[in-house]
Amino acid sequence: MDVSRRHRNGGPLRERRDPGRDGSRLRRGRHVRRQASHRDRRDVLARRRHLDARLGLAAATGKDGKIYAIGGRDATQAPTDIVEVYSPATQTWSKGPSLSTKRLALVAVTGADGKIYAIGGRDAANNPLTVVEAFDTDTGVWTTVQPLLTGRYWFGATLGTDGRIYALGGLGDLGFLDDVEAFTPGTGWKALKAMPEPRGWLSAATSADGRVFAIGGSTPSEDMPAGQPPPMRTMLGFDPKTSVWTQ
Repeated sequence: MDVSRRHRNGGPLRERRDPGRDGSRLRRGRHVRRQASHRDRRDVLARRRHLDARLGLAAATGKDGKIYAIGGRDATQAPTDIVEVYSPATQTWSKGPSLSTKRLALVAVTGADGKIYAIGGRDAANNPLTVVEAFDTDTGVWTTVQPLLTGRYWFGATLGTDGRIYALGGLGDLGFLDDVEAFTPGTGWKALKAMPEPRGWLSAATSADGRVFAIGGSTPSEDMPAGQPPPMRTMLGFDPKTSVWTQ
């Protein structure tokens, strides 16, 4: 008895070929999937949930909305030139272009021109640095710009409402600094009136009325204990229009 399958018109029924059973086509499909898998793995390696372990680093938000973590000291206790970029959209970190100078205890500020400025810091020999590098998020390139007048680290910096970047206090060759200077892109740094007292390990901020504040930190005293002096709870205010400091 003939049990072969036939069309309704009586002719033999051809077996339908599954494209997936075609050897060459199947191999090509696997090859495409394999390539895609490799790309996925590379993307995962390039984008991470955590940044490299560091301390004494600086961070700033670029005009592209991404956060840039810059320099610092790595797990080997050495200054680093690493730059990593955080994307809030994907919640992942990726590698960015490295600094030209390895350093820690630096400060990063986004300027009025949209560039990110990596300012000062110290090297592996604890030398205070004057180097300033500017990062253009459009081109992805770091450029060395006019250096600080005074090398410093563990200092405060902020963008003023006048478009200048202010660097306040910190530690230098002779210890605690009261020096203040302001940076204008394309022009360089200008010395301003010093703070009423030297401060290191401080932070800086700008208020809506244009005043620049030196906040907290520590300052040396005759009766200070060995090591780092105790923290401060006070702040100083500077008015760029009058060049007056107030406590």
